[in-house]
Amino acid sequence: MRWYRTPRAIQRGVLILFGGFILAPLIWVVLRSFENPVPYKAENIFMFLYRYLSPGQYTDVLFHNLEYWISYWNTLLLTVPTLLLAMFLVSLAAYGLTIMGDKAQNRILSGYAVLALLPMQMLLVPQLIALSNMHLKGSRLAVILIGSFTPWYLFFLHRLCRRVPDSVFEMARIEGAGEWTIFRRIALPQMRMGLLVFEIIVSADLWGMVEEPLVYIQDITKYPLSVLFAEAEEGLSYAGAVLFSLPVVVLFLSGIRGVMEKEGIQG
Repeated sequence: MRWYRTPRAIQRGVLILFGGFILAPLIWVVLRSFENPVPYKAENIFMFLYRYLSPGQYTDVLFHNLEYWISYWNTLLLTVPTLLLAMFLVSLAAYGLTIMGDKAQNRILSGYAVLALLPMQMLLVPQLIALSNMHLKGSRLAVILIGSFTPWYLFFLHRLCRRVPDSVFEMARIEGAGEWTIFRRIALPQMRMGLLVFEIIVSADLWGMVEEPLVYIQDITKYPLSVLFAEAEEGLSYAGAVLFSLPVVVLFLSGIRGVMEKEGIQG
């Protein structure tokens, strides 16, 4: 049977079409962020440039909007501790599953799979009740703890940790190494690439979280910026969205570069 090969020009055209479709909202937001918040009639070329190529929105956000920066700081206070704690807990859980028996691993992973498939809305009420009993409702620690225990990425890190043969762990124990030493010196290096991908995906997810702060914190002074965007003025929301996305974009580009370097891919 002879297979038909699509011409390269058509392949590139399809990729450009899909890429343009995906990037169109981003390009629109960036272009609208340079629109002057004060409308002017474009009577000549200079007035046109002043209206549609103006840094006015960025000036208002950077120097005249204290609420924006308070919410930005709240986003950092929620994202960074949650990311660090999640990376530690998930990598430790992946190693713990690796040294268990096969039957125990399958049972625990099946339970994690069920939890991962449950919609987040089904867990909001039980988690809120548990946090209320722990007297954590209304605090940032509630969001940090809930966001740190995620079953989604345990499967990926567990698969990476399984690359190490059991005989390596046994030899390390015979040499007198404890479980913490084995985790740091043997298991963790095997999961470094997975943790790098984990950092990229989870940080983007945490950076834009909305439901968790609304349900668990319920205090407007502690809300992250992603929650307050719904109440932002239309003009300022474009420039604010661009500035809000910059840390995630930088982290994504640097993380992808690190993955490519570890895998030996030429970029």
